[in-house]
Amino acid sequence: MFINALKGQATEEQQHKWLRQAYKLAIIGCYAQTELGHGSNVQGLETTATFDPSTDEFVLNSPTLTSTKVSTRVRDGLPAHSLQFTS
Repeated sequence: MFINALKGQATEEQQHKWLRQAYKLAIIGCYAQTELGHGSNVQGLETTATFDPSTDEFVLNSPTLTSTKVSTRVRDGLPAHSLQFTS
């Protein structure tokens, strides 16, 4: 799911940076749409992403325990990279 999400939803610049590493298994990633309290109900996601122009970054906010991101595809420990889907 990580590579498919990168291919389908990342910008060309993001694909150039991350896909090569993912194909070589140099990075381990997950597709983190599922929240602990919501399963795959994307309309119920609590996590939000707000763009901060002063840092040129998105600030993620998962305000409750039920908004904790989970992945069922974890092998050999936790993924080092995650694609976050937010409302």
